[in-house]
Amino acid sequence: MRTEKVMLDLILGYARECDAVRAVVMNGSRLNPNAPVDPFQDFDIVYLVSDVTPFRRRQDIPAYFGEVMILQTPGDMGPEGQPEPGYTYLMQFMDGNRIDLTFYPLAQAQDCVTDSLSKVLLDKDQIFSPLPPPDDRSYLPTLPTAKSFSDCCNEFWWLNPYVAKGLWRDELPYARYHLDDLMRGELLKMLTWDYGLQTNFQKSPGKQGKYLKRILAPDRWAQFERTFAGPQIEDTWQALFAMDDLFRAAAQAVAEKMGFAYPQDDDRRVSAYIRMVRHLPPTAKTIPSLASTILSTERLTLRRLTPDDLEDLYALYSDPEVRRYFPSGVLSRTETQVKLDGLIAGYPGHPELGLWAVIHKASGRFIGRCGLMPWVIDSQPEVEIAYMLARDWWGQGLASEAAAGLRDYAFDRLGLTRLICIIDHNNQASIRVAEKTGMRFEKEGYDDEGPYVLYSMSKEQQHE
Repeated sequence: MRTEKVMLDLILGYARECDAVRAVVMNGSRLNPNAPVDPFQDFDIVYLVSDVTPFRRRQDIPAYFGEVMILQTPGDMGPEGQPEPGYTYLMQFMDGNRIDLTFYPLAQAQDCVTDSLSKVLLDKDQIFSPLPPPDDRSYLPTLPTAKSFSDCCNEFWWLNPYVAKGLWRDELPYARYHLDDLMRGELLKMLTWDYGLQTNFQKSPGKQGKYLKRILAPDRWAQFERTFAGPQIEDTWQALFAMDDLFRAAAQAVAEKMGFAYPQDDDRRVSAYIRMVRHLPPTAKTIPSLASTILSTERLTLRRLTPDDLEDLYALYSDPEVRRYFPSGVLSRTETQVKLDGLIAGYPGHPELGLWAVIHKASGRFIGRCGLMPWVIDSQPEVEIAYMLARDWWGQGLASEAAAGLRDYAFDRLGLTRLICIIDHNNQASIRVAEKTGMRFEKEGYDDEGPYVLYSMSKEQQHE
């Protein structure tokens, strides 16, 4: 491989021999004091000439610099149109060197030195004023604005469903294009801002984040590596989840430092959607609704749980009377947080089911959690109506109202044909609710939590 000195002598030799070349400017990473030095660095060169035309499509020019492995002339590619003011030869040589050589109009010479990584190698007519020493200040990240931050977050979460539907359809190229080309661009933008805030925007992550491994903390880099997928559909699902986690962490850090609003609701809704799509059966004809409100009755609204429901759910789960018939007893705040996380995630194989918050319409208060739960009993899939209300709301027929609403939702909206209730054999209040809903005793059973009675009903019994 020819040395840097040999290549520069060759570059300047051509310019000195050719009277039409009046100046030579070098740009690029070879001038960057912060760039790692390696044999793959290009020579980015500009020859300033009065007239570019004689230097277009010249086979002798690449040959002058060495044995060419492959040549590209961007000005000759693509549709015919108005030619660019300059003409470029991208030359990869057999010895490993590369020169990106542009012939550019002398009248526009100052355009060639606006980049902070610029150095005048030859100036026959003294057309350039002295330049400052080359550095990478033109490539340093800049502070995000509230709008650019918001736009980045919006675009990232907007693209998530494209990846999910591509994976569900088994359309890997489509999914990977949105993940690797489009979403990754937004991730790199957010990582650049996050890193910039940590370094006072005095270090560059490099083009396309090429220096990220050098500048990110080891754990953050490990997260970034997980965003690159293997060839299988499941690999891409995991890469999507890893990218979402990394973007979320970086964006929340930027939002906190800059005083911006992170779109938590967009994140939550989209994250729930893609996890639902992941487990959507391949034969599905419809997409289950992810609207916040599941159903309404005369006095109640059932909606999806959110992280903000922790304290209300903890009050419910820590009441010994409410938890009287649960062998696990009351739950701690930490245990409730784990439960809440699971309830928000839902049932992966049954995204249409779940346990939801019960809101009293008149007061707006959280009064319990009810919903539809999947089970397998005696090797048969079942769906249970589950209900649990805070003690202050007992005795008002609210549990029966919620259960009846769930019954109608399951039969009329979800198309189920059978529902059950699994009840501790001593819990007479819950048995009465099941009976008011239209269920009848079917059998006794025993599981890990002890003896129970199973009540059931079919869709045909809905209006009896």
